[in-house]
Amino acid sequence: MVQLPKYVSGGEAVEYFSVPREWNEHRKIAKSVQGEVINKYTDDTGIYGVGLTRSPKTYGGKNGLGVELIVDETFENLAIPAEVDGIPITLEVGEPGQLGGCSISSGTANCVNKEGDTTVNPAERVSGANSAGTAAMQMGGGSNQYLLTCAHLFRDSCTNNVNGKSAYTADGDKIGEVSDSNSVDDWAVIDLGNGSTSTQIDDNANYPTCTDAVSEATLQNWESQSKSSRPCLYQMGCTTGKTTGRLKYANFAETTFNGCVDYNDDGSADGVYTYCGFGQGDSGGPTWHMDGGNAHLVSTTALYHGYSGSVCGGNDFGPDSSGMGAYAIEDVTGYSVP
Repeated sequence: MVQLPKYVSGGEAVEYFSVPREWNEHRKIAKSVQGEVINKYTDDTGIYGVGLTRSPKTYGGKNGLGVELIVDETFENLAIPAEVDGIPITLEVGEPGQLGGCSISSGTANCVNKEGDTTVNPAERVSGANSAGTAAMQMGGGSNQYLLTCAHLFRDSCTNNVNGKSAYTADGDKIGEVSDSNSVDDWAVIDLGNGSTSTQIDDNANYPTCTDAVSEATLQNWESQSKSSRPCLYQMGCTTGKTTGRLKYANFAETTFNGCVDYNDDGSADGVYTYCGFGQGDSGGPTWHMDGGNAHLVSTTALYHGYSGSVCGGNDFGPDSSGMGAYAIEDVTGYSVP
């Protein structure tokens, strides 16, 4: 058996879990094969995404991982290899991602967490000049106060550098400026200066404290389990409120999204795709897992997938959602969660 990080904070493992050595080697191969599949198929506009999924094959008595392509229905008979280097390759008909930000001028953003003070806490409304969304989590810790959310709330185009852009509360009060961001992976870190935020997620119920981020290995471990056995996840956004679901794909890459978001800027496919519902205005909000009475941040949610109606005065709502893995944002920024 080998030990892998279960939760991480500041680049360090907070807790560990054990897996068979054979399975640990297998997951590395599966991730490598996924990269090959992304490189081979992502130029085709009928393929919406690629993620790691559960495999029927076992390694050390534990189910492994396969690679699944999410395709348009016209591509459901696409010729693909049954497996590559022993890793199964499958197809599933799905939907492309859509941005979850909403217009400030519409007046329909924030049916849930429209706070009336001059600070923004996790899961409360935050916005750029033109688009409203939701805050994810405090980052940095100590005296350095930063707030994590989505980059697309601040940009006008894929090439737009959003660093230096101002961020505002629901009442239009400026809280700080974007100090670091990535439009392809869709995250932005707001420097609050002398302002403050909280480590508690405003879910309008228990206000759980976030202590760290769920690791990549943990997400892959969950993915290897049956769907019904995967732990419950929560997503909180200003438009929809709190939704629940389970992990659908670990290491997800959005491949044809025309809004420039693909979670694959460095080729690592660090997106997290869940069955948590998500609406316009929820962008940037936290997806988390509860364990030991604490919240463990899974991702900063950015896109909704599919369409199942509208919420909060006409904002689109999708049954699934995806966002950048919190563990990967920690790795890139060097800031810790929380």
